[in-house]
Amino acid sequence: MQKFVLSAVALLAAAGAASAADLSYRQARPLPPAAVTSNWTGCYLGGHVGWGYAWSEHNNTANTTAFGDFLPGQGFASQGSGLAGGGHVGCNYQMGRLVYGIEGSYTATDIKGDYTSVAGVADDQFSHKITGIGSITGRFGMAFDQWFYYTKLGWAFARNEVSVVDVVAPAGAGSDAHWHNGVTIGSGFEYALTRNWILGFETNYYRFETKSYELGGGAGLYTFDVRPRDVYTGLARASYKF
Repeated sequence: MQKFVLSAVALLAAAGAASAADLSYRQARPLPPAAVTSNWTGCYLGGHVGWGYAWSEHNNTANTTAFGDFLPGQGFASQGSGLAGGGHVGCNYQMGRLVYGIEGSYTATDIKGDYTSVAGVADDQFSHKITGIGSITGRFGMAFDQWFYYTKLGWAFARNEVSVVDVVAPAGAGSDAHWHNGVTIGSGFEYALTRNWILGFETNYYRFETKSYELGGGAGLYTFDVRPRDVYTGLARASYKF
């Protein structure tokens, strides 16, 4: 009887040891991958592409041509639209959720429109086009890990061209181009796809000064005060942060 009890105790001990051994070697479940934690401090460069729209004013101040339809004090306003694309570079600094920085950008544009006069004999055909927009802005906003929502404000400049042609006798033509200073305000958001690559989208509003354009050329004075007054862009962005 004593031998039976001792044998039973030995078997139970061996079974417990085997179970403990199985438990000790059981493979643990892998932990889920850690989420990417973004730090927006740093400098970056990138590119952007999108669409632009402009509302421009043209007021005649002098007309000594034989072909011009507008008299001093008359004029027109016209809209234009077209593609926009360029590059940007900047730096950010993050304090808690607050992020602020500075950015410079230049955008080549094809924002153009056409207008046929309704004054005089109504045969002056005007074309206006914004060929480039640049800006230096301050950016500030709030970061929520991989997301950054911001507002931007600063100085802007744009190159604008205006031309006129009249092929009905007495015919005439002329063109002029100027750089306009102005201001810009915009807003947007960015998403840190990785620790270095950033995608985003932003909208911008620009308002520029008035410049005098001489369109008459050798045919006489055909002078307009021209203002690309309200200009808008919507741009998709991709940036690389160093």
